Amino acid sequence: MRKLGKNQESILRALVENRRWHAIGFGCGWIWSTPRETERLLDTLVKRGLAKRVLENGALVYRPTDAGKAHVEAAKATRLAAREASL
Repeated sequence: MRKLGKNQESILRALVENRRWHAIGFGCGWIWSTPRETERLLDTLVKRGLAKRVLENGALVYRPTDAGKAHVEAAKATRLAAREASL
């Protein structure tokens, strides 16, 4: 799999931390630039299997997949190892 871009990494981390994302009109509380840009970035994560789109109460909701959660955990471990190695 190709490496994720900086924005993709950041939005995946936010998705995992918040457990879901849905449109502002439904009161989610966080966006990346604009609601449309957020959806565009999330759709790239869906294509990679790191997020999924589901309908909940008639609203489109994005949730992290197990692979997305594992990716965030692996990236965190890599950052911590790099930080410890530089000390």
